[in-house]
Order: sequence, then structure tokens, then C-alpha cells
Amino acid sequence: MSLLLLALVCAPLPVPEFGGAFAARMAEKRHPELRRASLTAWNLLAYGLSLMGAERLPEVDFTPRGKPFFPDSPLHFSLTHSGALAAALLSGAPCGVDLERVRPEVAQRMRARCLNEREQAEAPDFFACWTKKECIAKLDGSGMRVHPDALDTLDPRYAHRFFCERVRDTDGREYVLSALCDGAEALRPLPVSPGVLVRSQRP
Repeated sequence: MSLLLLALVCAPLPVPEFGGAFAARMAEKRHPELRRASLTAWNLLAYGLSLMGAERLPEVDFTPRGKPFFPDSPLHFSLTHSGALAAALLSGAPCGVDLERVRPEVAQRMRARCLNEREQAEAPDFFACWTKKECIAKLDGSGMRVHPDALDTLDPRYAHRFFCERVRDTDGREYVLSALCDGAEALRPLPVSPGVLVRSQRP
């Protein structure tokens, strides 16, 4: 089962009880807007766990490269936020999710630098391609520590496992939401409503 949740960034929000390592990471987040966005994503994760029947929140730990994970749970997860939106993905296998606000000037500046030649020829939507690259990086835990053109979104190991869709916030700003997980083809997020957590799940 894979579960994708999308919501407007909200405030104020409680700090979920994911343990000491998580609390230490959150204490490092000083910028109010980034903290709000991050907390929205983590609260989405907590909400998703409750939908999956969890009676309490498992502890979270982090790899040396900063990838969060559950040491004592078979579930995998990935989090993201951009602008007014945040998202969380839970799955029974390694997964990745990314959300980026669409800005044409960024696409024009970064396209040749970040996409490999095949992607430039076959993947015309820069932000779809970029968010998929972020999903690969999050799935394998590498982060963006390799050059983006080395994260090949057309690689057959990944290409059939992507979900990708354009969504809008309540001000009409457009984003690309991508997820990489088993069963991604069955994910269907719903339109965002103010203050409402929207979810999509694969039975």
C-alpha cells in the first residue's frame, strides 16, 4: 500500500512526537516559514500513519546524509514542501516524493544544466523531470549529492514507477507533484481545500 497526502501549509501546528533525533532536527529550523512548512509535512506523516492504523508514532532517525527513516517499522516515507503546499508519501518499500512550484524562468535557466541529453529530447516538462530526479535522490538516500543529470528519470528501474501531476494552491499558483513508489500509477491526489488534509491512497 502507498499513501500520498497533500495539504496547504498550516500554522500553528503541534510538533509530532517522533522522538529525540526528530526533536533535535526541528530545533535547528529557525526560519518561521520553513519551520511551518516542515511541520505541516511531518503532521501529514503522522496523519497518514493514523490512517494506516498506527496506535502511536514510531521514532524517527536520520542517516548520515540526512534521510529520515523509521528504525523499528517496515514502513518507508518521504516528505516535501514548496511554497504554500506540503506533501508526505508512505509506502511499504523505499520511496520518494517532491513538490516544486512552477517558475518558467527557473526552467529556462536550469534545463540544459540539470537534464541529460535524452531527457532534454524526450521529457519536455522541466519541472516534471526535476521533481522526478528529486524523488530518485530521496528514494536512494543520496540527496542531491550527485550531479542532477546522473539521476536518470528515464532509467527503466524507475520510469514506470512515477506518479506526476500538476496541482494548484488556493491562490492559483501551479506546482508539480511527483512520487516514486510501488503502485504509483494508482495514486490520485485530490484538489487542495483550505485547511483540509487531502489524501490519495492505493488499496
